[in-house]
Amino acid sequence: MRRRRFAQSAAAFLGAAALAFAGFFAATVPGHAAGSAGIGVYRGAASPGQVGAFGTWLGRSPGYALDFFAGDTWATIESPDWWLNSWSGTRYNVEYSVPIIPGTGGTLQEGAAGAYNSHFQKLAQTLVAHGQGNTILRLGWEFNGSWYKWYAGNDPAAFAAYWRQIVTTMRAVSPGLRFDWNPTNGANGMSATGVEAAYPGDAYVDYIGTDVYDQSWGAHYTDPAARWNEYVTQRNGLNWVASFASAHGKPISIPEWGLSIRSDGHGGGDNAYFIQHMYDWITANNVAFHMYFEFDGSDGAHRLMLRQFPIGAAKYRQLFGGAASVTSSSSTIRGRQERRRTSLRPLARVRVRPSGASRRGVGAYA
Repeated sequence: MRRRRFAQSAAAFLGAAALAFAGFFAATVPGHAAGSAGIGVYRGAASPGQVGAFGTWLGRSPGYALDFFAGDTWATIESPDWWLNSWSGTRYNVEYSVPIIPGTGGTLQEGAAGAYNSHFQKLAQTLVAHGQGNTILRLGWEFNGSWYKWYAGNDPAAFAAYWRQIVTTMRAVSPGLRFDWNPTNGANGMSATGVEAAYPGDAYVDYIGTDVYDQSWGAHYTDPAARWNEYVTQRNGLNWVASFASAHGKPISIPEWGLSIRSDGHGGGDNAYFIQHMYDWITANNVAFHMYFEFDGSDGAHRLMLRQFPIGAAKYRQLFGGAASVTSSSSTIRGRQERRRTSLRPLARVRVRPSGASRRGVGAYA
């Protein structure tokens, strides 16, 4: 959205080159919106202008935007005025990622006992003061990975109880707030109990979320079809998400998803197969909204607008936006490692090769 739109001739040339390299192709038809699911994007901290630029590039205006509150201290968590001022008055449904333990320390067990309720009461009051008392909050996201301080694997019951304390406290101030329970794809650090052990109950959850990136450490990680099968069938994979959400009567969210180029070679690269299958899955399931992670971080490259994923970007625009039909493939051609950071993000993503059996990434909470 922010960068130049590809010319039709350039898109056709890149598509043909990828087909020749891959050795097979799949003809496609003109794209349309994936069912009734809302489309959104992450474009950097407090960046509504960049979200609009993404819409221009896509040929379709996003209805949703993702952002991350800083979590250095309780003061930064309970008073995110810079973020709220930036998004106030825009047309976007913003989902805020909310740290539930600050960098200065804390425990799930103390949270479960209500020790931090005053901070979340203040946060709710701050949201209301900025006219955002019905926003979506992604509390303690990706809690099944050990890369955040609120990792639930050691005490999922405490995570669930803490979640209930937060939701009860914040809804007492603003009943219109909505809450997204968002593990990342795969069991990761919760293979013993399953992420469902950290579920706080239907009364405290509005969406069941999952984050999906095209990266794998499986035995056949270079095969696009094998990677996709892993994302779908593994424990807490997409099949599980669809079943669990249906059983609990909740719509699905995908707050983060994207292509990936990684320095360790475990990213899927310029992979139209992944884009096509994400589109198919979103269309076939009860997805309320999904947001592409249009940001390059320390974990790797994800941005479609920089032409580092020419085939994947063309496929994404074809299926999700207003771009013309193209012929594409499941090519895994690696794009350029071009990185451009357009705005600051308060939380740094550091997804590296796991030491655990099923972990898919590691993040650093800054």
